[in-house]
Amino acid sequence: MEIGWVVAFGLLGLCGGLAWHLARTRAARDAAENALRRARAAEAEREQQAALAETMLRSLAGASVDPIYLLDAQGRIALTNPAGEQLYPEAKPGVSLIVASRSAELDAIATDVLRDEYEFTTEITLNGRLFRVHAAQVAYPQAAGPAVPLYAMLLLRDVSELQRLGRARRDFVANISHELRTPLQAMRLLLDGARARPEHLAAPADRATWIERFDGQVAALTQLTQELYDLSQIESGQLPMMLRPEALRDLAASVIETLAPQAERAGLRLENLIPDASLALVDAAQLKRVLSNLIHNAIKFTERGGISVLVSDARPPGAPREGDFITLGVRDTGAGISREEQPRIFERFYKADRARGKSGTGLGLAIAKHIIERHGGQIWVESTLGRGSTFWMTVPAG
Repeated sequence: MEIGWVVAFGLLGLCGGLAWHLARTRAARDAAENALRRARAAEAEREQQAALAETMLRSLAGASVDPIYLLDAQGRIALTNPAGEQLYPEAKPGVSLIVASRSAELDAIATDVLRDEYEFTTEITLNGRLFRVHAAQVAYPQAAGPAVPLYAMLLLRDVSELQRLGRARRDFVANISHELRTPLQAMRLLLDGARARPEHLAAPADRATWIERFDGQVAALTQLTQELYDLSQIESGQLPMMLRPEALRDLAASVIETLAPQAERAGLRLENLIPDASLALVDAAQLKRVLSNLIHNAIKFTERGGISVLVSDARPPGAPREGDFITLGVRDTGAGISREEQPRIFERFYKADRARGKSGTGLGLAIAKHIIERHGGQIWVESTLGRGSTFWMTVPAG
């Protein structure tokens, strides 16, 4: 009987121990499952955050008009944007930057920023254009993990146009200073001469000559300042344009009548070859100003022959214009313009024939260009040295 009780108590203790160990095992299993669930949840959250960060980065890159390249430690492209692919069509994920760009200088920038862990901005020339490159080291969580990899981010901003505008501004200041200095110096010389030798102005003929010379310099200054004002009004869009159907032959005839005495003194003929039926939707005063400038220039640079105003089916260079328009031209038999100078003749203050000492402000063709563009048209030149020039312009048909 006593042995039975001993066995029973032993079995009871063994069962209790087993139950305790089973409870501990279950608790440990539950703890491990909870930890695994938390780890999986944390992993999922990290993956979600990484995906969100990548989506945001891609969206920001896609919205940028500047080329962007994200490069891994091996210099391979991990991400780019449409502007980056437009600059370098081979710039695809997985392709090294040096292969895509063929630029050792750009590749060296990425290498430097990855190695030295800093950011900087520099300027380099790529494909004939000046770019300001901002390089920085960034974290790019492509996938969840204990460590976020570091990448080189290159943002390229095309500053070629800013450079051109800066150069144009400097040229403008230099040109206007030169154009103002010439008549001012002439006026100063005339005044100094009058002060030093006042007896030279005693005779009416000498006094009239002095006044005529001084008045000529004042007229030159007046023309320059007026044309500068007009150009600023046109470029800023403040010049009012009154577009009405006009007969081009009548407009040309009015200009030719005004300039006919000047052409006669030069021994040149002026011809109006525009058909009577040619109607255009134009501002008569502004178009007459353009024609006057072109015919006046043609007279200055034509020694023999003549100048004719005509219409043609000529078309602007480049893409064809849409809509109905008339091509109006001013043709001369003068010296012509070299091929190298033709792209620049519509720039402010540019004079294609400075060596000949011809007078003028160098603003007339720039003003003409803006007036024609305000009409929605284009102006260009066709010229051969020694064989004359034709200035063409398109205006809306009336």
